[in-house]
Amino acid sequence: MKGVELEFVKARTAILVDPATDREKVRSLRRVENEYCRRLANEPRLRLEVKRRIAEMLLDLSISRGQRIASCRARFNALAKLGFTNIEQKAHYHLMYARAALERGHPQIAFNLATRMVLDLRRSLRHRRSLLGRELLGHFEQLATRTSNVAPS
Repeated sequence: MKGVELEFVKARTAILVDPATDREKVRSLRRVENEYCRRLANEPRLRLEVKRRIAEMLLDLSISRGQRIASCRARFNALAKLGFTNIEQKAHYHLMYARAALERGHPQIAFNLATRMVLDLRRSLRHRRSLLGRELLGHFEQLATRTSNVAPS
């Protein structure tokens, strides 16, 4: 990593460790996103990655700060709309959101996400090897089993 990519990582990390309020962190993250998207105007792939990393941090903040499921859902949907770098990233953030939904009393959301990701990961693992993908599959299978009692009949 070098140049603008390293600068972005440093700027994003500085916000994360700053003792600012969550609202201040969100504003700072949006400023960093705007600045680096402007700087990377001629690099669509890198610009998309900047947007993804900011969306990931915003979802992380919502979940770790115990925000309501509606806030977490909005952040999750914003991230999903950008797409994921790979199946493991997709699974990671689906698992985080599913667990947050379960913790906040929404087992149906957790079940739906888990069953969808089990199918996606199994499909992916038929075509390529991924130790992380296999581990994530195990987590989703456990979550699907744990929440199966809420499945529609």
